[in-house]
Amino acid sequence: MSLFTFNIKKNNAIYYLLILLGFFSSISVFISDIIIFSILLIWILKGNFKEKLESIKGSNFSIAIIIFFMFYVFGLCWGSWNMDSWKWISKQALLLIIPVILSINIPKKIIYSSLLSFLCGMFINAFVSIGTYFDFWEISYQHYPGENIAIGFIDHFDHSVFLAFSSLLIIAKFLQTKSIKVRVFCFIILILFITSLFLSHGRAGQYVFLIMLSGFLLVNFFKKPKYLIFSVTLITVSLIVINFTSSTLKNRFNQGLKESEEFFNLLEYSSENTADVTVTDTAIGDRLTYLINYMEIVQSNLWFGCGTGNSLNEYRLLKNKIFPNVPARPPHNNYLFILCEIGLIGLLFWLNIFIQLFIDIYKNNKSSRFKIIKFIFPIMFLLICFTDEYLVRHNPTLFFCFFTSLFCLQPGISVADFKFGNLFK
Repeated sequence: MSLFTFNIKKNNAIYYLLILLGFFSSISVFISDIIIFSILLIWILKGNFKEKLESIKGSNFSIAIIIFFMFYVFGLCWGSWNMDSWKWISKQALLLIIPVILSINIPKKIIYSSLLSFLCGMFINAFVSIGTYFDFWEISYQHYPGENIAIGFIDHFDHSVFLAFSSLLIIAKFLQTKSIKVRVFCFIILILFITSLFLSHGRAGQYVFLIMLSGFLLVNFFKKPKYLIFSVTLITVSLIVINFTSSTLKNRFNQGLKESEEFFNLLEYSSENTADVTVTDTAIGDRLTYLINYMEIVQSNLWFGCGTGNSLNEYRLLKNKIFPNVPARPPHNNYLFILCEIGLIGLLFWLNIFIQLFIDIYKNNKSSRFKIIKFIFPIMFLLICFTDEYLVRHNPTLFFCFFTSLFCLQPGISVADFKFGNLFK
């Protein structure tokens, strides 16, 4: 067997693994980890490191990721090597799959098949989640015991975010195509996705979907007032219908307002000493508690943070924190997490990842009519990262890696060329 033939077979293996990764990224953490490890192993065995290095150097986005990761690891110098540091470094290391994928010459057919494979996984998630909500079957879930939860194979934080962008992709395809059959198919899938999205308990995905959808329609129909008015009316009517037919969205919104009010009432009531009261372990109460307490740590370590893996220790040791009975956990805010761990300099390196991503998207997609959907993806992450550490946890980080490297940055890849039959050819 010649070296050329051997490399071709390894390429084919990576291609098939990328398609499988699309499907299992929303189905199984264990299987997706095996697939990622296999891709990295084949990538290393293939060699040609000089060529790969040149390819990586040609992507400012890849370089920004590597610089951030190196600085995060370097934060151990003023942090500490413990289980937390190993955990967070291993989570951030997942970002390095982006330079690897971008250094591989992947045919368009494989990219489209991988993206459609992801949508197939989300179809299964949406179908299963709706079934759990209506008690057709049961999935064990630690959050919200005793409630009807629309949950698939990933937790509600990620489920709603995955569905939000998947729905936007389907909407973009619906608007682009002139085929009645494709539009009917898109409409059916969209109804399933949106039903699952607004039955779920993932507020971040629901709100970011509405924000991004409004922006997407405004950009596309800015010069077509009739279509814009129709779209806004349709969204408004849909929200009213969802509000009356499902109590989940309304209840979660009202619950958030109530939790915020209770938090500030407690804070005012116990302005001198919060040790004897509790925020009742509410989602909003915890986030506000962590925001105030972690900012105390940040102010003392503004430029370099308290060090990689040291944020939870610093939180435990923090004196005079409000509501000290709230257990030490990450702050549920990606910006605050980075600030606390590696400071303002580290946060600037992290934000530079997005800056370079926007620049590269613009460079690689100048002629694409629907390139706005590629900008929406990173904007969506910038928004949801205010509500949780989405680029620290496994599933959303993999989601980010998958779509930035296979959709956002690939020239010539557009929703216009999504052909749902390609996955089965």
